Amino acid sequence: MDWAPTVAIGFLLALLFGTLAKRFGQSPVIGYLLAGVCIGPNTPGFVGSAELAAKLADVGVMLLMFGVGLGFSFQDLWNVRRIAVPGALAASGLVVVLGACVGHFLLGWPISGSFVLGMCLATASTVLIVRGMTELGLLKAAPGRIAVGWSLVEDLITVVLLVVLPAMAPAQGEASPPLLRALAVSLAEVALLVVAVVWGGGKIVPRVLSAVARAQSRELF
Repeated sequence: MDWAPTVAIGFLLALLFGTLAKRFGQSPVIGYLLAGVCIGPNTPGFVGSAELAAKLADVGVMLLMFGVGLGFSFQDLWNVRRIAVPGALAASGLVVVLGACVGHFLLGWPISGSFVLGMCLATASTVLIVRGMTELGLLKAAPGRIAVGWSLVEDLITVVLLVVLPAMAPAQGEASPPLLRALAVSLAEVALLVVAVVWGGGKIVPRVLSAVARAQSRELF
């Protein structure tokens, strides 16, 4: 894979469009998106590697979400639960219904596909919200905490949807027990993953970081 042109031209365009977006009072993220469009296959000129771009995007999202985890805890989510939880549930449900209506009545899609459209529209980007709140200096303030907590609840809803949809797809035309069994297995796997992440994040990771810190090497840490 010839990765150098994609990385070099992508960074150059991201710098250019990000600076222009900032000059016009917008978030640099808008410029980054425009840079991606410019090196994409649907615009003339240089076409970058979509496979490489997708992998780099995954790494970037992981690093940004790691930053979110450093600045936002379960306690923060619990503190804003009275607003974030019911608000996210109501907003997501409303968007799913509206998206399903648009897909079914305006686009003529089947009801199942229309609800999938609504589910897609109901998802939010916690990364973009955190970036926006950070740029505005509101991440540590009450509005920023509520916005991030609201978005995290929507992320949890999205996780449930991602578990449910694959389990439902192969069960079409079959009896309900296979579907229920598939859902139970999928939800059990997610529960085990959550337990492992929470326990590992609270017990193992701090000890590993402490051991690395004792090496007194900023680079290693």
